[in-house]
Amino acid sequence: MAKTVSADKVEIVISDWERVKKVDDYESVAGRLLFQNLFEKCPEAKPLFGFPMTMDPKNPALLKSPRFAKHADFLVGMVDKTVGMLGSGLNQELELTDMLHELGRKHVAYGVKPEFFCFMTESLLAMLVEVIGNPDDLAWQDVFDFLIANMEAGHRRINKDVSAKKDKIKCITVWSKLRTMKKYKEEGGVILFQHLFEACPQIKVLFGFPIDVDPRSDELLKSKRFSFHASFLMEMVEKTVQMLGDDNETLTNNLTELGQKHVSFGVTPQYFPYMTDALVVMLKEMLGSDFTDDDKQAFENVMAVLIADMVRGQRSIDKGLAAAKKFLVVESWLKLTKLPNYHEKGGILLFQNVFDKCPESKLLFGFPETIDPFSDKLLQNKRFLSHSQFLLNMIGKTVAMLGENNEELTNDLVELGKKHVTYGVKSEYFPFMTRSIIIMMKEMLGAEFTPTDQQAWEDIMSVLIADMVKGQRTLDIGLAAANKNITNKNWSQISEIEDYDEVCGLLVFEKLFAQCPEALPLFGFSPSTKVDEIKDSKRLLVHASFIIEMIEKALSMLGRDDKELEKFMEDLGRRHILYEVKPEYMVFMQSSILHMLKTQLEENKTPLSSEDEAAWHSVLSSLVANMTRVQREIEMKKLAQTMSV
Repeated sequence: MAKTVSADKVEIVISDWERVKKVDDYESVAGRLLFQNLFEKCPEAKPLFGFPMTMDPKNPALLKSPRFAKHADFLVGMVDKTVGMLGSGLNQELELTDMLHELGRKHVAYGVKPEFFCFMTESLLAMLVEVIGNPDDLAWQDVFDFLIANMEAGHRRINKDVSAKKDKIKCITVWSKLRTMKKYKEEGGVILFQHLFEACPQIKVLFGFPIDVDPRSDELLKSKRFSFHASFLMEMVEKTVQMLGDDNETLTNNLTELGQKHVSFGVTPQYFPYMTDALVVMLKEMLGSDFTDDDKQAFENVMAVLIADMVRGQRSIDKGLAAAKKFLVVESWLKLTKLPNYHEKGGILLFQNVFDKCPESKLLFGFPETIDPFSDKLLQNKRFLSHSQFLLNMIGKTVAMLGENNEELTNDLVELGKKHVTYGVKSEYFPFMTRSIIIMMKEMLGAEFTPTDQQAWEDIMSVLIADMVKGQRTLDIGLAAANKNITNKNWSQISEIEDYDEVCGLLVFEKLFAQCPEALPLFGFSPSTKVDEIKDSKRLLVHASFIIEMIEKALSMLGRDDKELEKFMEDLGRRHILYEVKPEYMVFMQSSILHMLKTQLEENKTPLSSEDEAAWHSVLSSLVANMTRVQREIEMKKLAQTMSV
């Protein structure tokens, strides 16, 4: 242990803290004072929590910030936990030491420097004076010296490179042994994923599997998606091990970028330690006695470094919306809006650069790939001008939302990401938008758009894109398959209803026509037709049975073969183009199917739970997105052909 504390000092500290806990709402009161004191004594700490250096710690806006309150509560919770572990015997003391070492390691990824720790001691003492009046300064100083010494030990272990050469060599040697085994990627990947899923069931959903699926079931082991992910993860680990050379900078950059990508996959920092545990278990199972305790320690040490880099990447995304960066983005956009005709000029420049950098995107807007982005033909096209101004307006609205309520903006961007799936926009197109915005801002503002402004835009855009990609991923058929057990359960209840295909199909169409009367002529009925007048129509009954049959077919493929299901929905989308069904009608169909399910299961006395409804929403959204994407692609290609003539 880096340092010890006498039992009497520990007793005094525990007694002082018990007095703090008697104060009404002590977490909020103590946390607020602690952070205010910390920011006053160490202004450099503000950006670590997403606040600008210029922010006054006593500013009412800071005190009302949900982020400030969250950090304050968390910090007091950590102090509470630490004090509770003091003086509770050797085992608890060792556990506390391990916790402090790990906390020190984590603080490397947060950008915390060791010299910041002493300010925490001063800030805590100042808070105690305000809350209880007369804390024992010497006792608290001794305890905090102990805590800081252990945190610094963990901090140094990362900064001095935990993965010293001997650890790296051990990892490389162990992996070389593994590679001599037949099918090591396939078998190792299965073991790795099984332990990962058992230790942290929430991870299953990130890979498109139901949270209640048995990691050792035949259903999972026979899944093509499971096999693919298992082998791919082993390849990623192998590539990382192979990079454990002298060029730490390249590896660090790669891992930081990988951490950023994991944000859009829904991976949170607390998932990473499970990966270390699963990796160690896999190596032990595969290599047996050839995997020693020293090897295990080496892998744990190296993984601590790698995880710190990935978490740093994730936090660079989380802190991308830091107030200082928001201010620079908002300020530079304000300069742009003061230029004459900025909508028209900026929009044209933006689209020209998007089309120039990513020619495939032209088709998404109904323009041929061969068209020159800088040609008069494009610049004189009304649709091009309309799209360009609309896009600039959308960026302006997003910039205007860069306020304290990040949750509202995140929700809007997630929804926007979902919409972009139906337009055929791929996640790899988004970085081209960032580059095009930067070029447009430079050309429009000249020297007034500084390198600092550019960096702020790049950081902010990385956050916004991560949210949009997150939205896109929620419509991934593979992820929708995670809800297979729920949809199968509900549909088996539906299929028990007498003449369910006609009964349920009619209910779908009743709701569809009520929401979207324009759809009536598509089925051979007048727009003014009342639904009651056509309930017994043979034509409608045929359509009713058909829609239920299509739902059943799609559900039967869910989770079995993603590609087969995607192709089925795309073919269905193409057929609906022939029937002149507009993509926007499919949203009404989705809500009509959900209405039918809720109504019928309610009558059946097996109502949809909120979890069931969310599962159906995910599945139906994915299916509809695949249909409408193809429909829009066909529409845009037709438009592009008219321009090519």
